[in-house]
Amino acid sequence: MKLRTFCCSAVLFCIAHTLAFAQSITLDSLWGKFVGNINAMVFTPDSRSILIGNDEKQLVRYNALTGDTISIIPTLYGAQECIFTKEGNKLFIRGFKGIEIKDASTFQTLDSLPVPTKEHDFASFDINNDGSIIAVKSHVWDSKEVFYWEIAVYNNSTKQTVWSVKTKGALGTNSRYPEGKIALTPDGNYVLGQNSFFLCKWNWRDSIQPGEILIENIPNLELISFSPDRNYFVLKSNYIYSIDQKKCINKDIPNFIEGSTSDYGIGCAFTNSSNTIIVTNNRVPFIIDINSLKVLKRTNFAYTGRISLSHDSNFIAFQLGSDGLHVHNLSWITTNVADDSKPTATLTVLPLPSTEQLSVIVHCFTSNNDCSIIVYNDRGEVIQKVFSGVILDGDTTFNISTSELSSSHYNVVLKINATSISKPFIITK
Repeated sequence: MKLRTFCCSAVLFCIAHTLAFAQSITLDSLWGKFVGNINAMVFTPDSRSILIGNDEKQLVRYNALTGDTISIIPTLYGAQECIFTKEGNKLFIRGFKGIEIKDASTFQTLDSLPVPTKEHDFASFDINNDGSIIAVKSHVWDSKEVFYWEIAVYNNSTKQTVWSVKTKGALGTNSRYPEGKIALTPDGNYVLGQNSFFLCKWNWRDSIQPGEILIENIPNLELISFSPDRNYFVLKSNYIYSIDQKKCINKDIPNFIEGSTSDYGIGCAFTNSSNTIIVTNNRVPFIIDINSLKVLKRTNFAYTGRISLSHDSNFIAFQLGSDGLHVHNLSWITTNVADDSKPTATLTVLPLPSTEQLSVIVHCFTSNNDCSIIVYNDRGEVIQKVFSGVILDGDTTFNISTSELSSSHYNVVLKINATSISKPFIITK
């Protein structure tokens, strides 16, 4: 094997750039283990670890790279669902009887929001960017032991209900899966959720205005996920809906069969950009480019349950069966050739996350004359021009000083002729 090493100092630029190529995906297995029943699964904001909510009312924290147990974190109400604030400084944990708020660094309890009455069970929730507003969907038992759905918005400072609405559950009272998702819009002003066979949007700041029906006659299925931009949602079993187009788009995606009502897979995750979705069909995960409506990859995993994607899109975790956890490294390969099935090179970035120095390892299958390596920030601006020239076959390592880069999310892009390979990474200081 040929090994070459280059040392590159940081050269800073601010030139707008947008990557607009087709993508393909490679997955490299990092580790897998039996962890017990998985109720919740989320990566920490720095992508260094993954949190698993179990039946013991605990969050178990694992090293994302190695699978080593870092700590066991007790919770007040259990962990059925976990959401970090946009800044990543607080962690909100939903149990059936309340929501706990923890410091995202120390995991010490900061505050809590218990259920308003003993008849309430919290079934789904969302927060605005800073966590000052909490939207909660509950199933509530009345005095006649008949339950109804309630969506409410709480002020996190006062813990008071500022708005609520009763809704009808399309699944009926005998649903095996009552935890249909709700979501706040990115500006925090509206609540999205199901009301009977409709997808609705409510202005929670206006208690008089009725909900707006966005899509009518959606199937009698549970809503399992919204995209971060709230332009898409997914119904069990994995019907992908475009809110703008007001329709299910499964039939528009070649090689992706329409969801099956007999499929109870709950796996679904979006990238932060909402451009890519990882969703199961017949409990097998598919990775789909939403913009091009193209299946980027059909994995070989069976019996997949929950799916979690790290914030930097470097790691993906699958629940296999009821108690198996498998974590993989993701490589995103972009090309302007429609069917580029044979990659020209692979790209590895170490360590993840990075502090003062980053090693970019390029493996070329043949020597290439027209090569470049560029670092972009999360706004698509050029931050470093690392290399331009010839890269020979074999392994070549480029050591990049990151001392002048601030803590943030970046992408390193290797361009070889018509192909681009993109690898996200995080700088933490």
